[in-house]
Amino acid sequence: MSLNVEAMPLTTHTLLLTVNTVEKFWKLGQRSPVVSARVIRMLEQAKQNWFVPLLTQTQPTDFDRLFDEFAVKYARVRVEVLSLLLGVLGPGEFKTRYVITLAKALAQFPQGGAQVGLNLQDLEEMQKRCLKASVEITDFGQHLQLVEPGLLKSLLHAIEACDFGMTALALIFDGSIPAPLWRIRKTSDRTNQALSSYEDSVKALIDPGKPRPPLRGSLNIEGDLDSLFAEMSKGKRKRKTH
Repeated sequence: MSLNVEAMPLTTHTLLLTVNTVEKFWKLGQRSPVVSARVIRMLEQAKQNWFVPLLTQTQPTDFDRLFDEFAVKYARVRVEVLSLLLGVLGPGEFKTRYVITLAKALAQFPQGGAQVGLNLQDLEEMQKRCLKASVEITDFGQHLQLVEPGLLKSLLHAIEACDFGMTALALIFDGSIPAPLWRIRKTSDRTNQALSSYEDSVKALIDPGKPRPPLRGSLNIEGDLDSLFAEMSKGKRKRKTH
């Protein structure tokens, strides 16, 4: 599968950018300790500026407004971090690692969310939907320059909100930010809304009649997506038998 990262604006990459995911899946510290330290500082500052206030201090009447406001502010950080990742890895390695890294980060969602009180099946569905939309828009990347501006604006807005929500959930699930159940559920609801908008935007750009490429082939770093999905499915079957 060709990911066409060179021709694709970084703003259209969705990714769970936490200190955990950057170090564990991108292994940035092994490649550039200096850039890794800079990225960690940026992500820690973003956590304190926007994620901690939203998840620990926000009142119900202000939650939706602050979610949207913080998502826009956080979008600048995620684009800068993605730019740094691309600079360290180069386009070739970045495009090879991108989807498999996102898939591995999302694979932690169901169990992490279930442990804090969310529905396991809902989280598995969210995981699958986010990965599917991300793969489709990444493969479409070389054609984005031809997209009508209104459609592209809708896509970018949806990705901003989706990335912010997914990152907030990741910070909850890995224990970085303890949050009460009502805020966790509210974050999950807003993230699902943003994910639906993201899926709709992707569908509006991609011809549904055109066959999509299989999720295999060029993703050979640390295994391909097919083997990863097989492991995920195996894990789900095991849980159902308990």
